Amino acid sequence: MNSRTRSPNYPSMSLGEAIEAIKKVYSYEKRGRFPRLSLATHLGYTSINGRSLAKIGTLRAYGLIDGREDTLTVSQTALAIIEAPGGSEDRARAYKEAFLSPGIFARIFEEYGDTKPSPHTLRWWLQKQNYIGEAADKAMQSYLESFDLVNSIEGTSPSTAVTEDEPGPIATRPLGAPLSAARQVQAYSSAPNAADFRYQPDFKISLGGGRWLLIELKGGEPTARDFMKLEKFARFQRELLEDEEEWAAPDDEDRDPRD
Repeated sequence: MNSRTRSPNYPSMSLGEAIEAIKKVYSYEKRGRFPRLSLATHLGYTSINGRSLAKIGTLRAYGLIDGREDTLTVSQTALAIIEAPGGSEDRARAYKEAFLSPGIFARIFEEYGDTKPSPHTLRWWLQKQNYIGEAADKAMQSYLESFDLVNSIEGTSPSTAVTEDEPGPIATRPLGAPLSAARQVQAYSSAPNAADFRYQPDFKISLGGGRWLLIELKGGEPTARDFMKLEKFARFQRELLEDEEEWAAPDDEDRDPRD
């Protein structure tokens, strides 16, 4: 039995690298549907393997592709990053959405906000979240490079990634219409001048490793049918992640010598 411990998932590319990759995909596919093998080919690989799946999963984690398996498309978030005019609100919002979409990035930003942690501090924080050795270094570098990119885009600051019609002291939450579970979970933290505020979800489910699933109910009490829908949603997300356990850096045995 293999008893080796693996680090949690993290983007194998920074946001800037992921954007360059999706631009290449978009140049070939535009808004059409394409299979996963075509995506791997556009990314420079000859097959579906550990390395190509890591990059595909990273594009999904940033919300730059939608769909699954052989019905993939370039997402609206990616389209706004690529096509929206420079300096526009749509482009700025898309950068913020992409940056806060990976679950680990949302958690880091919840911890540190607009203050950029030092590499040493962030590496230590990641190690406490069970990121081991090189994984902590790579996740740290990916976050810091992505943080710098987002803050270099005119009109962007991750802390402003809140819709205008949502009142109250909600400091950050991923936006968009995601497929991955990480993009369905809102990341909450205390807002400025509201130190006593604590968000209280209707359901708070521990996922282990310091991770929590927060579920907020609006508009009335839940019914049995509602929980059936939630069960269906959870099953779909599980199948999605089982299909593509993909966006952690691949192990050596995953590497295809042809790539």
